[in-house]
Amino acid sequence: MKMPCLKHHILLILSGFGMILFRNEAKYILLLSLPVIAILQPTCKKFIIKYCVAIVLFCLLFFRLLLPICHVNPGSIREMLSVPFQQTARCVKEHENEITLEEKEAIASVLDYSSIGKNYNPDRSDAVKDTFQENCSREDLVHYFKIWFRMFLKYPGSYFQATIGNYYSYFYPGGKLFNDFSYEGSALCMEIMNEKMKPLGTDFHYPSTPPLDKIREFYYELREKAAATPILSFLMVPATYTWCLILLLFYGIHARSTHILSIITCPIILVCMCLLGPCNGFYGRYLYPVLVIFPVMLSLCLFTGHKNIHRL
Repeated sequence: MKMPCLKHHILLILSGFGMILFRNEAKYILLLSLPVIAILQPTCKKFIIKYCVAIVLFCLLFFRLLLPICHVNPGSIREMLSVPFQQTARCVKEHENEITLEEKEAIASVLDYSSIGKNYNPDRSDAVKDTFQENCSREDLVHYFKIWFRMFLKYPGSYFQATIGNYYSYFYPGGKLFNDFSYEGSALCMEIMNEKMKPLGTDFHYPSTPPLDKIREFYYELREKAAATPILSFLMVPATYTWCLILLLFYGIHARSTHILSIITCPIILVCMCLLGPCNGFYGRYLYPVLVIFPVMLSLCLFTGHKNIHRL
């Protein structure tokens, strides 16, 4: 791999900043991906080290300095705890009569014990993690995780089912397609946001004119028909992209191509991050970056692999 020129240096750094501004977890994806790429592409190691330093400095300035100055509240730790919270909620739902007083107290110090079992949704952790007690102490969390591990030894089946239930559609090729994000749903979200931000005088809405409405309806119908077409509907299955990445991984190993492995490193780590997130694959938005880059990524991998195989 050739060393990028100054123009590419700037574009890569700006694209990394853009990723972080669009998705909070992007900083973890980048900082996990870059060391792997540095190992695969030793000629670019110095540049990647500089890139990592730039990303870290940007994160420190943005999250530790700029956001506090603007009085923006930091994200909650609950965003990283979807997996253990779902496991706890399923145990409460399935084994409530067997849970001891000590276990109940430890869970109640972190979550709303009375509601997590009833509101448990296997596909989405929001109903559980939204009950997180923001004022809980470090000691409460430490005690909770001790109890969480003890309950894992008692109910490994429930823990396994809770994890599989929350992420199975990333691997299972059947079942639900990607959620349909309609114009009606988007308009409703804007109405809710306008109501919440009423003191600021916000007014987000779609422009409503007869020509635009007709174009919008036509596009929506076309998208619906495309999603229902047997071959095209395969692209609406989350597992398609996960398994393609896995196949590309083995293809890169077979072709002995560090270039292919470098190309797919970031998308694979993104999927791994999805498996720590709150939603199942068919909700779509967490996997969306992979969908967008997939045609280009696949083309680059096949072209690079073809050249490598011919050299062998």
